[in-house]
Amino acid sequence: MIPHLMDFRADPAVLITQALDGYAPLVRKLASHDALDPDVSVAAALALGRIHGQCLDIACLEDVPFPLPIGNPMTPEEYCGQAAEYPLFAARMPRVETALRNLAAEWRQTFFIHGDFKADNLHLNADPGKTGRPRIVVVDWELAGRGEPLWDVGSYVGSVLAIWIDRLGHDAGAFSLFEAAGASAFQRQIGHFLITYRHLMPEAAGNMDRFVLSSLRYAGIFFLHRVLAGLSTTGRVSASGSLMLHMAEALLIRTERAGAVLLPGLR
Repeated sequence: MIPHLMDFRADPAVLITQALDGYAPLVRKLASHDALDPDVSVAAALALGRIHGQCLDIACLEDVPFPLPIGNPMTPEEYCGQAAEYPLFAARMPRVETALRNLAAEWRQTFFIHGDFKADNLHLNADPGKTGRPRIVVVDWELAGRGEPLWDVGSYVGSVLAIWIDRLGHDAGAFSLFEAAGASAFQRQIGHFLITYRHLMPEAAGNMDRFVLSSLRYAGIFFLHRVLAGLSTTGRVSASGSLMLHMAEALLIRTERAGAVLLPGLR
């Protein structure tokens, strides 16, 4: 599930892990038409439960900060130095600021977390016929540390929803999360993941209703991260990025309604 550590060098900081043949990024599986399989989300939840259930001396770990800085407004010079389409992102932030502050106030640093737990960083065994191999391995551990376990949960949920957004391919102005057309396969992926994780980690998840809503809010933050990443590399908000901004706002400030539509069996 976790690649074996082979070596570590402090300066510069480098982790060297064992190479794993016969694995492919889970995101490819989820992005393939007619290839959605809820079992892979169950496997992802089992892997995440093992990570969060590690009996580590977390006092020696670095704190993972809240995913988005809050309360530090940019100077005019800093704002003008942003990407050309940054104002499209910035216009959303006042609408979701209260939700972000509430999440930041609840941020726990009591579990060992991966910090970047998304479908891109989970590799699926491409040859299930081979015995003795884990179904999923988790890569890219540079953000791991002591933090909020529901950030990992929400990141996975967001990464699955991002694949659905990429499939939609229609104009953001006409998009409504609450139509959820064609989302049933992705709803099953997310539902199986959340149910399995909560069964494994009731202490981390807490009350089922709060767990689902918090996971969706963190999925909204995941989308904000995706849009910021696009701005930093291209300077633009892509069509899928526009949809992610719409969905981030819905997940962060209309969470109960979003949960009722996206995950009707869990709320």
